[in-house]
Amino acid sequence: MKLLYRSMALLLAFFITASTLAANENPVRLSSLLQNSTRVVLSCKNVVASMAWWTRLGFTPTADGMKRPDSAITLTDNQILLTLVKDSQPSPVLMFGVSNIRTVKDSLDSLRVPLKFDVEGPTLGEIRLQSPAGIFLAIRPSAQEPIIPVTGDSNSVCGRLTEFSVSTPSLQQELKFWDKLSFTPVRSSMQPYPFSLVSDGHFTIGIHESRDIPSVALTFFAADMADRIERLKKQGITCSEELKSDAGITEHAFLTSPDGQFVLLFTGNQ
Repeated sequence: MKLLYRSMALLLAFFITASTLAANENPVRLSSLLQNSTRVVLSCKNVVASMAWWTRLGFTPTADGMKRPDSAITLTDNQILLTLVKDSQPSPVLMFGVSNIRTVKDSLDSLRVPLKFDVEGPTLGEIRLQSPAGIFLAIRPSAQEPIIPVTGDSNSVCGRLTEFSVSTPSLQQELKFWDKLSFTPVRSSMQPYPFSLVSDGHFTIGIHESRDIPSVALTFFAADMADRIERLKKQGITCSEELKSDAGITEHAFLTSPDGQFVLLFTGNQ
């Protein structure tokens, strides 16, 4: 845990630096290759138990999200959609819907992006790929992966979702991958360590070089995060790691879901 604690402190230093760069960030273009980012799929051993944990973090079932409550539930916090599935596959998986999946496959092949895919009858059912840092993506035809609108309002419990954070040994290698997918660099710096944010206008990926982030983490910010963390603790949410102020108040926390999904909670405005 000491490595994690030190990494959280460095991540906090990053976010302080990043906030000073926000005024100079690049405009985000919508991804032209993967078209529509739709939701995030998380594998669970027990869907209902996992749903109980996420609802305490401000996620609620969507109108159509309870059709198969024993095997799949879709939740939202008004910023993103999370689909909890009873599965043992790697997760999280960022999902995308495209109008012509064959054209997208041909484009990815021409860019030499390694792919796995499923064929359903005469057409492709799903394309799977993985970034060098280990972020999983899946692409489906739009008819099978419809867009469910979200309001964009902040999570009532956790605050604003700023990015999906991931650690990489090579920032440049990871950036090359996301550039091929038409993600736009939003901002970057070499201080306090090499990092970059890339986005398709919906999903924002925070790429942090050589940080001790065990897996992809959902990162939230709120000016009153200390109060929010205290309320979560009173509701029975356990913090895997905490960063306290000189007064002993937990201002930043690292959470782990029952199925191993990481959530970072930071005090501040992003």
